[in-house]
Amino acid sequence: MGTKMRTGTAVWVSNLGKRYRARHWTLRDVALEVPGGAAFLIRGESGSGKTTLLNLLYGLERPDSGQIVVQGRNVLRLGRRGLQRLRRSIGYVFGDLQLSEDRTVVDNVALPLRIKGWWPSRAAAAAAEACRLVGLEEAHLKVRCGELAASERQLAVIARALVAEPDLILADEPTAHLDTRHSLYVLDLLARTVRSGATVLVASGEMLASGAFPADDVAELRDGHLSVEWSDGGHVQRSAMGRGDDSSVSGVVAL
Repeated sequence: MGTKMRTGTAVWVSNLGKRYRARHWTLRDVALEVPGGAAFLIRGESGSGKTTLLNLLYGLERPDSGQIVVQGRNVLRLGRRGLQRLRRSIGYVFGDLQLSEDRTVVDNVALPLRIKGWWPSRAAAAAAEACRLVGLEEAHLKVRCGELAASERQLAVIARALVAEPDLILADEPTAHLDTRHSLYVLDLLARTVRSGATVLVASGEMLASGAFPADDVAELRDGHLSVEWSDGGHVQRSAMGRGDDSSVSGVVAL
């Protein structure tokens, strides 16, 4: 794979580096291309940089080097409003289960719809349906999120990521707090989302059950480097091969 981004690409990363301490690179020369409508799995142990990579794609952190293009937008050139518009097309399953503790499950899940301008009643109804879809029991919908168990919080975060039917879903350890039955159901739900046309990128330290999430491409993140583990379409390149003339992205990135 060259450094030029191809038409229809949902995520494109070149020479990406992120450093937290002077000599500690969490990510180093990462190169990645995820086509639109693909199911992509990144495996890696705890601390390997999976969350950092997803945060960079979502614009929550900035890299020390490299380029990031998501949904045709150069993330590093976007201002606050541009990032807000981009995030409206992304569903993010936060690995740390971020929720507003004093708000109900329905209020939390409805947030992406309220940001889009939906009427409160309509947003609440859609949020309740999303909660049912992921397997949350009816009794939990009006409970404040601070009172939920970890597994229930996990399902609420997933429901919030799916409720607005985003074009791109970033899922950080989406089954970490779920039992086997719920894990298989959630992975199947994400797979169905791909079949509906969305792009889904899952990052997990777990060995997902065979066939539960039929990824088009699988890569491993280790010691800051991303490398091919299995590929159906050749959309990942080894980080050592990631360097090149970044000028090739010029003219093909929509701002």
